[in-house]
Amino acid sequence: MAKQEFNPKRFLQLFGTIGLSSFFIFSTSTIASQLYSNTFAEKKLGMGASVASVSLENLTKEEAATLLQGKIEKWRSSSEVVLIHNEERKNLPLDAWQFQPEESIQAGRSQPLKTELNENLVKEALQTFSDPNLEKVLDMPLLLNHLKQSGSQLTEGTIEVQLGDFLSTAIEDDIVVSEIALPLKGEYRLLTDYVAGLNGFKINGGESFSLRQALEEVKMTPQISPDLNALAEGIHRAALTTNFSIVERHTSRELHVEDMLGYEVSMDDEERDLILHNPNTGTYELSLVVVDQVLSVSFVGVPFPYTYKTIVEKKTFEPKTIVQFSKELSSFNSISLKEEGREGYLAAVYRISYDNGGRKTDKVKLYEDFYPPKHRIEERGYPLAADPVEGIPPEAGDLPPALPWYPPYPYPENPENPETPADPETGDEQEPGSRKDGKLPDDSDEDPSKRREVTK
Repeated sequence: MAKQEFNPKRFLQLFGTIGLSSFFIFSTSTIASQLYSNTFAEKKLGMGASVASVSLENLTKEEAATLLQGKIEKWRSSSEVVLIHNEERKNLPLDAWQFQPEESIQAGRSQPLKTELNENLVKEALQTFSDPNLEKVLDMPLLLNHLKQSGSQLTEGTIEVQLGDFLSTAIEDDIVVSEIALPLKGEYRLLTDYVAGLNGFKINGGESFSLRQALEEVKMTPQISPDLNALAEGIHRAALTTNFSIVERHTSRELHVEDMLGYEVSMDDEERDLILHNPNTGTYELSLVVVDQVLSVSFVGVPFPYTYKTIVEKKTFEPKTIVQFSKELSSFNSISLKEEGREGYLAAVYRISYDNGGRKTDKVKLYEDFYPPKHRIEERGYPLAADPVEGIPPEAGDLPPALPWYPPYPYPENPENPETPADPETGDEQEPGSRKDGKLPDDSDEDPSKRREVTK
């Protein structure tokens, strides 16, 4: 069979026919699919579509709305919004947020979740705080806008809102929230300079105050002195009637003035310090002045939700008497006082909170101070034994405890000569009938006048 010769023209015609047919089939199916989708199927959201950081790409509007509604329900079940004012915390009902997921969806764009806030629920939550004037001092439009934005992000967990950050700039000047007057006894040469340097010192919200560091900030050097202790005590007493925390405080070993029990502060220039912590969002200012031997200390700032008072519960420990014997005193009844004793104390300091109606709301123990008693020390002469009566052995109560009764000879500690006792202190042999051998002396061996003299 003859081999057929290749025909290029025929090959090109066949290849072109097949290519055009394939293109026609592909184009027809693609166009038909798009035409059907555009005519009958719902459009889907394109790239970049999101609401409140929730991606909605390749979802229909109905699917996107369903997804957002699920995120909203999850946020309501797993989140809380807490309003904080000083020590008080109040939960804001999550029903205050009214979300609009359908209106928030737009193709190809990232949108926040459209939200409305129920102002009445917010105001009702503010009225649960103990401060009746809280709503008046707040910038309400700013607070409401912040709350609306916080909810629209659908951030799960606890959202804390510090109301102190939304205080109106139009509120009145800060007031004195705590004030004490401490009488001064004696001369205080450094105190005036300390007071002038720290007057007006600010303690910012959420920060701690160190007396040593504060003096260094105003270019002053704390020196061990009654002046430094008096300054620390005044600031400490004023802080007790606030909600400030006492972070560090020291006392001396002895209480020199009983009125200082529970309030004393002892400082030095290296280790001992007075440190307070301001738990509030607002800033408080120290006001100090010395007039007519009286140190006045006050805290100036936003009023507290409660009124604070302190009480000191005291327990007293009586001193004991320690007796020391001396050869220089003639008898046990002779007494020489070496050291006067003093009482010891245990002081528990409590802070009590009262609301605006004067009702007691809380009682918290802040700390305890202990000052051990100082025992009384006195010297007495050695007690003398009474003369025994012939033929009657001494009773246990006849001799003082300090003079033990030695048994009659033969003395067990002198085996070489049992008939002669030995001195229990020196080991020397003693004459029979002496006081130390334990044998009653004979009247003929002792001058009765001397015995009577001793008995007297």
